[in-house]
Amino acid sequence: MRKSAGRVRLFWLGVAATSGGFGIWATHFIAMLAFSPGIPTGYNIALTVLSLIMAIVLTGVGLDVALSRNLPRASLIGGP
Repeated sequence: MRKSAGRVRLFWLGVAATSGGFGIWATHFIAMLAFSPGIPTGYNIALTVLSLIMAIVLTGVGLDVALSRNLPRASLIGGP
């Protein structure tokens, strides 16, 4: 992604954000499935999907900032 520009850069950013976001979300979701608080629980599908979308968006923002060419110390700001 660092060496690409324009639409190709956006494509690779989307691929990286989606794969990273899914990984982060899946780890958290599996941990929540394993958690047993001792009371009945349930999952709201809309909020569950929203949490996946947020994981993807925030991962994309972090990657975009970390790989910015115009920002000094971008990798530290975007997340090492």
